[in-house]
Amino acid sequence: GLAKISTALAILAAIIFFLRVINKRCFNNKNIFLKSINKFLRKYHKFIGIILVFTGLIHGIFSSYDVLSLNMGTICWVLSLLLGLNFMFKKKCKHKAWIYYHRLLTIAFILTLIIHILLVKGFFNISSTNNNITNSNSISSDSVNTDRDTTIIENTDDNDETITESTNSSVENITTTDVGADPSDAYSDGTYEGSGTGYRPGTEVQVTVSNGEIDSIDLISTNDDDKFFNRAWSTIIDEIINSQSTDVDTVSGATRSSNGIIEAVSDAIN
Repeated sequence: GLAKISTALAILAAIIFFLRVINKRCFNNKNIFLKSINKFLRKYHKFIGIILVFTGLIHGIFSSYDVLSLNMGTICWVLSLLLGLNFMFKKKCKHKAWIYYHRLLTIAFILTLIIHILLVKGFFNISSTNNNITNSNSISSDSVNTDRDTTIIENTDDNDETITESTNSSVENITTTDVGADPSDAYSDGTYEGSGTGYRPGTEVQVTVSNGEIDSIDLISTNDDDKFFNRAWSTIIDEIINSQSTDVDTVSGATRSSNGIIEAVSDAIN
């Protein structure tokens, strides 16, 4: 939520410059509507900038990255801080030179913000992929065949699901049971894959069911940060296997990664 608020504030703070350019280049400064919007935003420009600096900082503190580390989010926040300082000390600049620095910083800030958003949303695959994290009950990740050997066709009709395995032509009908029922009634033996979205999309797991119980859970890949994902994985998997259910608590400080793991396991066993 803080990320969205910060982005909205950044747009409101920066749009003054772009509206002025558009009005000058396209309408020769004669568009009354653009002038009125620009005048209104200029009135609250300082206030918007101050809120942006503080919301950006709070967002960074609660994000998956350390604020005092070299990442696009921190660079973006530093640029917003420099914009504020540039505005505060504008009177010390001769011949209004501050406005040129302010505009250059604005352009750098917007470009950095765009890159930051693209990175967080996973458009650039620069995050490390984890293939070596396993639970003591998990099968070795080296033996994981990432090619799917099972094709799952879900036909949701009330509580019925039909699972078709490509390795044979037999079809089993599985009826989900109430909480507390015998696990053998809930799970069908086999190896299944599922995916979920943690801090970023792309958390994929392989779940092995033996004798009607979840026997092991192995990680195929994830795009989440190692520090937070590992913290969640080391706890969540044990709890799922011990309780034979995905109805487990998330790990404090790694909530999104926890939810991604739980979602991926649920997707596999469903």
